[in-house]
Amino acid sequence: MGTVEATLEGCETTLEAFEVASGVFEVTSEAFEMTSEAFEVILEASASTSEVFEAALKAFALASEAFEVILEA
Repeated sequence: MGTVEATLEGCETTLEAFEVASGVFEVTSEAFEMTSEAFEVILEASASTSEVFEAALKAFALASEAFEVILEA
């Protein structure tokens, strides 16, 4: 095999490696996007949970006030 053929074969191998790396990068990019979307959902759920706790605290405060009124009566 001559130098030209060896160089061409090396170029083909390099091109194949770049194609594989490109595929890996694409899959990694998609996985990162999915992870990002998952974190957005988690953040939204956290906000909702926080709102639920705030509502529960308000309800507890109202119940406390009602109990005080009952005790005073």
